[in-house]
Amino acid sequence: MLINIVRMTALFVGYFMLIAILIELVSLILLHYFRLGSNTTKELRRTDLINPLFKKNDSYSIHDTWRQQYYKEIDEIFNSSNQALNKWQPLGQWSAPRYHGKCINIDKYNLRRTIDTAKKNFEQSDKFRICFFGGSLVWGWEVRDESTIPSRLLSFRNGAIVENHGQLGYVSSQSVIAFIQRIKHEPKPNVIVFVDGLNDVYSAHQSGIAGIEQNAFSKKQRFESKNLETIPAFYRKKSNFIQLMLSFLRDKKTKDKGNFENLNEALAYSVIAAYNQNVLLVDKIASAHNFKAIFIWPPTLFDKTHLTKYEAKLLDKLSFCQPLYSCVKKIIKNENILSPKVINLSNIFYQNKEPMYVDPWHYNERANCLIAEKIHELIPSALDDKIETMMSEST
Repeated sequence: MLINIVRMTALFVGYFMLIAILIELVSLILLHYFRLGSNTTKELRRTDLINPLFKKNDSYSIHDTWRQQYYKEIDEIFNSSNQALNKWQPLGQWSAPRYHGKCINIDKYNLRRTIDTAKKNFEQSDKFRICFFGGSLVWGWEVRDESTIPSRLLSFRNGAIVENHGQLGYVSSQSVIAFIQRIKHEPKPNVIVFVDGLNDVYSAHQSGIAGIEQNAFSKKQRFESKNLETIPAFYRKKSNFIQLMLSFLRDKKTKDKGNFENLNEALAYSVIAAYNQNVLLVDKIASAHNFKAIFIWPPTLFDKTHLTKYEAKLLDKLSFCQPLYSCVKKIIKNENILSPKVINLSNIFYQNKEPMYVDPWHYNERANCLIAEKIHELIPSALDDKIETMMSEST
């Protein structure tokens, strides 16, 4: 009798574990499949950007063999087993770890290398200096060192030193902190360029709050969680099935909101207001330190009318956050409330029929060149005279 009870219990436990494993596997597949296409996406992971679909885009030729090397280096830098996945920086910041490769190089300051600048003495004070700040658009996701926006600018500003302070995922508030940290040290820049806005909107979509960093709530939970978790709490956080159910519940809750458009509009106004305050702060600091500040509001995939087949597929993946982006764009266009200090380049690819996007958030090397050319045109002629003087003194 006892043997039969033990046997039945073991059989029951075995079946239960098998069913649980199958449910977890199916849930994992569903979560992975819907991660970029669902409006319940709360946390943007780097694995979302290393997607097989994005590797087969029409932005690059099949003969661009460097892309295989690029992905290999990205995997080495940001592999989940890499303890330096997010290198801590003061004031709640982060950066990519130091790295040396063929496509990606990150120096001892944790800055992405700007081509040609690396050959110069980085600390030379007599060189005309331009500092870029922003998120992954500035850092250079999906492009080589020589094709980031800061590097491309050097093809128009040969002889200058260009620093790339962009970091993955940064919103404009984090760019401001990075800027303040930078100007505490010599040599001071002559021009600073901020390329922000896209991440500000996305982070607001994630949290419903304007002006905070991406993935803020998950970081808050990790920071405040106890070191020792109960088994139910651990399972709730790690279980793919639980995460899938929570996603469906959030999705239903979102669809049931009758005032969803009003919420988006209020949030859009808050995003623009927070961004404008950062622009005002940086501009006042730049004026006090006697250097020129340039602010760029970059284009998004929603701004391009002539989409390639690949870009159209990307747009389908962005339906979950399109309402907020569209609302922000509409307010900026109709009410002209973006700071007058900001150069709005959202329509730079408007009529362009060429491939411009490599994934939903990032441009290809050709697009980076067009952005850099526009920034070059924005650097005033008065500064050109200063460049020539500084260069003649250094030769």
